[in-house]
Amino acid sequence: MFNPKIADKIHDHIKTLCNTSINVTATLDIGYEELTKRFDEIVVDLAKHYDLGDIAVDNYRQTIKDANGEFTEAASVTTYQDAEDARDMVLVLCDKLDDPKQIMAYVRAAVEVTNVWFSEQ
Repeated sequence: MFNPKIADKIHDHIKTLCNTSINVTATLDIGYEELTKRFDEIVVDLAKHYDLGDIAVDNYRQTIKDANGEFTEAASVTTYQDAEDARDMVLVLCDKLDDPKQIMAYVRAAVEVTNVWFSEQ
């Protein structure tokens, strides 16, 4: 396991991805499935890379499922700075990847995180 402080930051970033997915799902009629799928893949890779175990992935998936496409109070507390931090964490993860298609999908997802919260800035 990585340093506990790093693990806590990664969990915070995963929470931002989760809140972003919930926000997009609740506010857009189309197009969110692909973003949610990419975020799920990112969370799986983060959990593997940072040795967070299955609990991080399970918590992410359960939170998405519990939201059931509805905007939640918890999702509303995400700030633009949270989004920038999560974006940067995804970009750091991209440095560890080899597949160019996966890297580009993750880069697009990272940019979408900040795009979603830009209006909140």
